[in-house]
Amino acid sequence: MNLYVVAFNLTGVEFPLVERELRQMVSVYPSLDVSTLRTYASKAIRIAAMSIPNAAIGPRTYFHESTDGMTLYTGLPVDPEDKCRAHESANLMQHWQNVCDRLEGTYAVIRATRSPESIIIQTDLLGGEPVYYTRVGSGWMVSNSVHLLERSTKYRALDALGVSMYLALGTVVGDRTLREDIGVVPPAQRWTFSVNNPEPIRHEYYSLVDVATQPRRILRDLRFEHLASSMQAPLRSLAAHFRDLNCPLTGGKDSRVIAALLLNAGIQARYSTFGEEKGDDVRIARKIAVQFGLRHDVTTISSADVQDNWDNSCLPSIRATDGMRSLYLVGGIVRSRSSETANKEVYIWGACGELARSYYGRMPIFRRHMNRQIVFEKLMQGRPLNTAGLIRSEPRAMADAWQTSWIDDQIANGVDAVDLPDIFGNFVVDGRRLGNNGRALAASRDTFSPYATRAFFDAALSLKQSQRSTEPLHYGLVRFLAPKLHSVELAKDSWYSQNALLHHVGQAIEKKGRRWFRAAKRQAGVPAISKPRLSYDDSTFHRVSWFESQRTKIRTMSLDSTSSTLWDFVDKDAFERITSDKVALAERSRDLKLLFHIATLLYYETDPVRHASSPIDDSSTRGQRLESSGA
Repeated sequence: MNLYVVAFNLTGVEFPLVERELRQMVSVYPSLDVSTLRTYASKAIRIAAMSIPNAAIGPRTYFHESTDGMTLYTGLPVDPEDKCRAHESANLMQHWQNVCDRLEGTYAVIRATRSPESIIIQTDLLGGEPVYYTRVGSGWMVSNSVHLLERSTKYRALDALGVSMYLALGTVVGDRTLREDIGVVPPAQRWTFSVNNPEPIRHEYYSLVDVATQPRRILRDLRFEHLASSMQAPLRSLAAHFRDLNCPLTGGKDSRVIAALLLNAGIQARYSTFGEEKGDDVRIARKIAVQFGLRHDVTTISSADVQDNWDNSCLPSIRATDGMRSLYLVGGIVRSRSSETANKEVYIWGACGELARSYYGRMPIFRRHMNRQIVFEKLMQGRPLNTAGLIRSEPRAMADAWQTSWIDDQIANGVDAVDLPDIFGNFVVDGRRLGNNGRALAASRDTFSPYATRAFFDAALSLKQSQRSTEPLHYGLVRFLAPKLHSVELAKDSWYSQNALLHHVGQAIEKKGRRWFRAAKRQAGVPAISKPRLSYDDSTFHRVSWFESQRTKIRTMSLDSTSSTLWDFVDKDAFERITSDKVALAERSRDLKLLFHIATLLYYETDPVRHASSPIDDSSTRGQRLESSGA
């Protein structure tokens, strides 16, 4: 992990005060080592960065300065051609002009030049390593921490649209954060700041619109050999420089493709499975590990583990992600910390594998026409339930208006409406969500997904949506790379028929069959299940019990926070009613995901670390305080 702050074109700024704030960030990221603090200064530029201890970062070097300028990065940039050791900042600086347009991975790069004075900021394809910015007078401040920007300038009110997105959509998306006047550099962007221009020159080096509007390809024309080689190239590069790669092994299809890529390339890795001992994921993963001779570990986290580690996990997670990672996901923090190693690992995971499975956008094949309303209704299905009326009407309207505007913009750019649910889910939502997941665990691991690469994006979006829903890339890659692995059972579904028409007809028949069966049971007088079914509860994460164990504490926080601006977005009376003992557990569980989101905001707003006095706010330095003028 490498935490940084950049000030550009600011006048009358006492940057040592900002550096002091950076040192204080150990209260948010305890793994940071103040002895690693590095600084860079020129006439218009000030930069400071601090990382975890050098002994834990392996071959990574985050910061390099030369007579020409400075280069730093966060995350883990990868050169798929392996001509540049992109994880070494000096090598990255040396090869920048040749490598900047082909970097893969989850990363952000900051480069400063002395002559002419300029700053270049580049984000990854998904924006998974977030870069936040705020305007300060005629200048700019940039960091990978919203909290650090606030403490270096001033504390801000909740951002109305950001909070509305968080509650209604489930994630803060677009260029918003939870704080006013602090924005996010979009994915696949290269911003260049120079002393002669008050605004950065913005360059999109990878256009999602161009990829989404490319001519459609017939599946038989897709060369799996070329796709597999392109996905394996960055994995080979990582294996050449990092001693141990770790990746998930489950009964699902995304991890199956990753295993096939690694096995076929002869790349050694450590495989891990998280789940119940008697669950299908663990059983199938162990079967694969034995058959292929893989190093394999199983981790099981019980509800009691989450409850016992709640206080040690929830606030650190919220602080590290500036409130944008919901406590709904706190189990992942407990799990990952239980398996942390002394050195920072490289975790190969399946982010964005859903794109080629049309996970977010499955539509009936017989639907001929798509329009903005149908797309909007489809996206509504992915939102957190709000059956108790917890979200006020104004924030819901704000989120609806933003989402409708996004749909209109994409259609105006020529993107087929039927592709929009998949694009929204993978690029708009998951980019930010995965970035927050990564930030919560940045001290212990870097992440890389072979799915979040140019080759995979291009291949997935070259297929029609109706074809993507048969999951042809997963099917074809595993069958091509590791036929024996292809024949191993899957946990939930078998491989789908690769004939799109037969697949969709079969799905429609199965759906109608389930409806007919339920109707027949009702007509026959078969009694309903006596025990109420709980929503959002599964064999892996018993989230209902998590919330119930903390419900009294969360409700007390609500009762004590009478003046919080959070209640401008959430109906306080409805929240206190649904969290009371008078409401049945089954009823409360329907809104469980939204209740976790609200609880996250309550913790975030009342966190004592967030409200600790800042040196820049002290009366002795008040005249030197920076005043923000907006993102």
